[in-house]
Amino acid sequence: MCIFASEISAQKAYLTQAAACHIYLGIFGIQYGYEDADGVSPTEREYDTATAHFAHRLIYTLRTNTERHPKEQAFISKVEQEVARRGFSTYEELRTAVYNSLIDYLVKKEVIRRVPFDAAAHPTATYDDIDPEHVRTFVNKAREKRKFSLTFADGIEQIFSGIHVLTDDGRLTNSALLHSSEPTNPVIAHPLFLTGYIEHLGTGTTDMIADCEEYGLRTPEFIQAEDFRTIIWRKEKVSDPSPKVSDLNEKVSNPSPKVSDHGEKVTEQDAESNRVRLTAKQQKVLEFCNEMPRTAREIIEMIGVKYHTKTLEQYINKLVYSGFLRPTQGKSHDSNRKYITAHDGE
Repeated sequence: MCIFASEISAQKAYLTQAAACHIYLGIFGIQYGYEDADGVSPTEREYDTATAHFAHRLIYTLRTNTERHPKEQAFISKVEQEVARRGFSTYEELRTAVYNSLIDYLVKKEVIRRVPFDAAAHPTATYDDIDPEHVRTFVNKAREKRKFSLTFADGIEQIFSGIHVLTDDGRLTNSALLHSSEPTNPVIAHPLFLTGYIEHLGTGTTDMIADCEEYGLRTPEFIQAEDFRTIIWRKEKVSDPSPKVSDLNEKVSNPSPKVSDHGEKVTEQDAESNRVRLTAKQQKVLEFCNEMPRTAREIIEMIGVKYHTKTLEQYINKLVYSGFLRPTQGKSHDSNRKYITAHDGE
């Protein structure tokens, strides 16, 4: 522990720290050490204080052929009556033992998990936390849509057992409860969002709106009533049978069947005119790369979308395959590879 210079005594300072700790880690050797007026060492005072305040105690004793101080031996004997200790001979052995003990502590506290979160038992939940009406609604829908065999009359515990949201000993798992999208630790969650490993709260809504716009669909509707609902509209039929094409007249170098940005085959009329339909953002990419070569990351950042496989396929690879964009240097897996707008004859 780190104790700064202050007006309180050293004994009061370290005992205050011992009282506040979650884990007490004791390493006992040969010597008993300094004794106070009552003949008790600071180490034993710390241990007694941590014990009185219910700290999790991890004790390690040095294996030695040297005779221990009588009080040190008596102290270790007292500790052995209260907790299981671990012996060690070398620093490496001690480090491994402490590491394993801390991992075991984190697993027991469910800070880290050996089973998936949804399958883990909720630490405090009881059946009083379950809304029976939500269960009734679920069962009714499941019976209607999925031929679920149980009824609400079978009881919540039987229903939950049937859908596997109880542990082997009958406790409620996390998946049995409706939990918020708010992260437990926003400070940790934010950098994970920035690196693309997780989504940010609320980005699912904006992603749906952006995707619908990208595919030419109406803006989805979001309804917050008794339950949250999202309405995504199908694409409306267009009375004019002629397809929309981009204003760019470059020929497509790939003679294979053309595809739109929706993943569908372009109509024969499109194929005959050697054109493919481009979205507004794809046209923006071609304008951006018209004057000078750009890297994939520069392109993705310019159009304001996330950098991942889906966007690379949509805004770079499809344009390359269709002959609108061409690489200028580097191999296909080179992150510094650059792209420039292709023109007739290139």
